[in-house]
Amino acid sequence: MIFLLIFLSLMVSANAKVISMSPALTEIVYALGAKDQLSGVSTYCHYPEEVKGLTRVGTPFSPHYELIVKLNPTLILTQDTHDQKFSSMIKKLGLPFKSYKLESLSDIKLAIKKMATDLKSNDLPQVLTTFEKSEQELKTKNVTGTFYAAIDYKGTIPNLLGFSIASKMTYLSDIVELTGLCNIAPFDTGYKDISLETFLLHPPDFLFIFTRDKAFKANDLKKVFKNKLGLKKIPQILVFNNDYALIPGPRVSLLMSEVARGL
Repeated sequence: MIFLLIFLSLMVSANAKVISMSPALTEIVYALGAKDQLSGVSTYCHYPEEVKGLTRVGTPFSPHYELIVKLNPTLILTQDTHDQKFSSMIKKLGLPFKSYKLESLSDIKLAIKKMATDLKSNDLPQVLTTFEKSEQELKTKNVTGTFYAAIDYKGTIPNLLGFSIASKMTYLSDIVELTGLCNIAPFDTGYKDISLETFLLHPPDFLFIFTRDKAFKANDLKKVFKNKLGLKKIPQILVFNNDYALIPGPRVSLLMSEVARGL
């Protein structure tokens, strides 16, 4: 009976033609050992390296519908925050798709579980174990104080007006909150800019910066705080310069470990 189930699972995988419209979802597919099911990915997908050999079908905001139809997908993977026009058109074309929410840390884990079922993957326990191990690393820190989790979209040393702050309902905030710190973002959802006045009125104890800019240095920002803004209370600044901090996929577990080491 077990061998029959394995055989049927392999048959499903062999016939599957999956298109992923999100870098995070593509990474989940690979983490779940289902890469052989992928036949197309979005223009934004660059990891892992072998994904570059797959057919590019545009993005949810600028899709190549003719190419998508030509690939004859058995399943299209999308994020629920992506262009609703795309989902509507996919429905009209009669193509099967699944939409996953990836806003909070719990959303990411739930999406991985759902996708494991959708792709009939047996690798779920290994992926979740890695997540849980990283979460435990953070929980052992038991730090007190307040924080902002900031994204530097511009890739330059900002004046704070260039920052977007993660609200309490985001995975970046969830990661930091596991350490015991309290997010004092003045809004509840999404990523939004805060004014310089707000920052000066409510300076945090910790400032976590997640950026793709490899040249971004904490000391450079400290100089801005001290010399240009005259800030008396300089927050402890932790900068995470990597390519995956802003991708809500399996490598979030790596980010959690980095945050734990940084503290």
